[in-house]
Amino acid sequence: MIQRSSVFGLLFVSLIALPVSAGAAGFVVGVHGGVTVPSGDFGDFWDTGYLIGGYGEYLMSEAFALGVDVNYATNNPSDTYTEAFPGSDDSEFQYLNIGAHGKWTYLASGSPLRPYGVAGGGMYSIKEKYQDASIEEEFDQTAFGLMG
Repeated sequence: MIQRSSVFGLLFVSLIALPVSAGAAGFVVGVHGGVTVPSGDFGDFWDTGYLIGGYGEYLMSEAFALGVDVNYATNNPSDTYTEAFPGSDDSEFQYLNIGAHGKWTYLASGSPLRPYGVAGGGMYSIKEKYQDASIEEEFDQTAFGLMG
């Protein structure tokens, strides 16, 4: 049986920044993947998980673009969590973001590097599911947020 981490590792390697440009139309579409590494108190109860997402941008000029993006991340409970809540192996933390952004790219002539700044906003949804043999509870919160 293929381990879940192996599948996500393969997915991550195959999706790393695959921007596809539509040339003259000025559209760029891309997908990305990675890992989420919890820290602080959150990291005490949740293990490293994965993140997948995609974006689409319309190039207003060579240096400025407007776009939309979608990101999904999930984490499974840590050993500390399952020790504190026996039978909670099916618990899960999920994060979903749908947003819009503006991106300005610094165009240094002759340089292969293209640093950029991005600002935007969107809806962020966080869902935490606790489940064991006798109880199933869900916490769900959606809010507006800014990114940069």
